[in-house]
Amino acid sequence: MQYRFRDYLFDCQQYLLQQNGQVINLNEKPARLLSMFILNSGKVLSKAEILQEIWPDRVVTDQVIFQNISHLRALLGDDAIKTYSKRGYQWQLDLESVYESCDEASLYKNCATLLRFFKTSFKKYVTIVLAVFIIASGFLFPQLGDINTPTESVFKFNQAQTEAVNLDFITEKNVLVSTQSVFDSPYHSWENLTSENTELVVAIRWYPLSKGGVLRFLIQGAQRSWHDYIEAGSKESALSEMSTLLQSLGKTQYFNHKRQHLVLAELALLSEQATIGPLVARQKIQLLLASKQLRQASALVAMQLSADNSTFYKGLLLLQQARIFMDNDQWDQATESINTALSIFNDLQIEHLQARALIESSWLHFVDSAFVKAMQALNKGAAKARVAREPLTEVEAHLIQSFLASKAGREDLMQTQRSLARELLTIHQLLDVHHLELTYNKAWSASEEEDALVYYRQILDTPYSQQFEKRFYSAADFLRSSAINHRQWQLAALSVKDWQRQSYQYLGMAITAFARESFQRATEFAEMAFQQAMVNQHQVDALDAALLILRIHREAPNIKSASRYRDFISKSATNRWQSINRGILSELELGPIDLE
Repeated sequence: MQYRFRDYLFDCQQYLLQQNGQVINLNEKPARLLSMFILNSGKVLSKAEILQEIWPDRVVTDQVIFQNISHLRALLGDDAIKTYSKRGYQWQLDLESVYESCDEASLYKNCATLLRFFKTSFKKYVTIVLAVFIIASGFLFPQLGDINTPTESVFKFNQAQTEAVNLDFITEKNVLVSTQSVFDSPYHSWENLTSENTELVVAIRWYPLSKGGVLRFLIQGAQRSWHDYIEAGSKESALSEMSTLLQSLGKTQYFNHKRQHLVLAELALLSEQATIGPLVARQKIQLLLASKQLRQASALVAMQLSADNSTFYKGLLLLQQARIFMDNDQWDQATESINTALSIFNDLQIEHLQARALIESSWLHFVDSAFVKAMQALNKGAAKARVAREPLTEVEAHLIQSFLASKAGREDLMQTQRSLARELLTIHQLLDVHHLELTYNKAWSASEEEDALVYYRQILDTPYSQQFEKRFYSAADFLRSSAINHRQWQLAALSVKDWQRQSYQYLGMAITAFARESFQRATEFAEMAFQQAMVNQHQVDALDAALLILRIHREAPNIKSASRYRDFISKSATNRWQSINRGILSELELGPIDLE
């Protein structure tokens, strides 16, 4: 007997699980457990019943049941199986019995039988065979006639061959790698697929809407990536605009520049091209947000929102605006932006963007001390990510749930959510580097400094990845602070790494020198950090360096232009940065700055 639930089909006799026609690998024990739940869907199954049915000849603990149920939940959704305290577990999803199967294997078998029959009775049955073939082809090759199937392609090209990037080139998949793997691991994909720094890897996917659709794209180069969307009335129009963007980018050094100010200069030139102007503006917002230049980012978002945008583009801009507000501790404004964006993506039924908006909204509930609402938003976000087949987004939702549970003192829930995330990484066979998020979650949730330090050291021992830049910098921050607190100067020096931007390296050396009361060296390093940060437009590095210089000046007055750094802080400090440094600012008599 076969049963259908959501987009899954499960054969309880063959223990075969399919999702949208694709076979999902399922080991024997989880498969038998799934069969047991489905065949007893109206019953709460006790642990004793499960053990007797699935492990009749073995002595195992209750933890084995929990692990296998966690595996099924990670695959099918948290809401698939409900736990009844001290009673057992029960299947929760609606089931539809399927009595006849029309899968590809049976179609091939039937076609083979008909062909043998065809050889013996050619004239009599030719019409029947042709009819069956036509019908079968509709099952076997649905992509030929299904206009709703998303267009997916992955290709690479050398920037020296920009003119070759036309519509035909884009639509011809010329790289043997999945689109989702590039979305999930862009820099790793680029490293594996290219041999020269001037090569770009591009992944595209088309999402049909009620009118037209949206082309999602990711471009990865040696130093940076570009991830955005193009809305158009047809695939052809979107791909044509994509071709224009690639040809324009191919003539620049945007993907090869290391320094932020050079990248922004390239974008300034590109923004003059009317056809790609809005794309360039959204990318500039992303860069400004990443470097914490929140005032400039906020102004640019407001300018774009005031323009004549489609509903979809408004949703994207509101997501960016919400992130800016959140980074500046403007929670009420962030809530308004994220709720409007979520409403837009709900109406358009774009699941992966619904998931993104729901995950962002969970932080707003957390700040508002609404733990249950935060967890509910994350559950919904994980479900949407699962439908959209975005495994990393689903993993992210579970890891945030794990963190929130740790802060709420829910150790059991923290471990459960972390286990679900680990299961998803295994099920989807994601790269080892993605397990770094699990390590970061453990460090983030650790209650003791020593425990957190172990995990942060593991992160720093991992080969650096652009994709997880924030995690690596957070680990370096924690290691340096811990080493300084324990006056372990050699360990503090080890927190400076080759992959770090130069302003951050100078800043780390300045902080360590200040802690050792080597004020002259601290001043020299801090001033170099400030200069580098200003040139490369790294706002937080510049603010941290300016604050350190003022602290050094208080201990050993030797800076002639201290007012310069005071003025910079007064003009540039964000709410979040002020909150983090409130105590030091108060000591230096630098009052709060209203950035609302």
